[in-house]
Amino acid sequence: MSSQRQCVCVPIETIDLCSPEAKPAKRRCRELVDPDDPYRCPICMEYVRRRQPGATKCGHVFCFGCIDKAIRSFEKCPICNRQLTIGQILPIFL
Repeated sequence: MSSQRQCVCVPIETIDLCSPEAKPAKRRCRELVDPDDPYRCPICMEYVRRRQPGATKCGHVFCFGCIDKAIRSFEKCPICNRQLTIGQILPIFL
């Protein structure tokens, strides 16, 4: 008795990304989307509502712990490089 593997062929679907009718791909994984908190911290990628959110004077929103470490290390906003101090971070109450 021989142990040969059989190949199962699956039809390949061609997707035209350049046509005007092309629709954007949507992620459907429930773990990736939280409808109550659509914004993630750009440093740790966690939902900011789950962690204490804070906004910089330049308008960027981060987890307070993340922006605190970034400002202590680099003294500037990680997004736009504007000079910042810890006292310039405003808490956001959601």
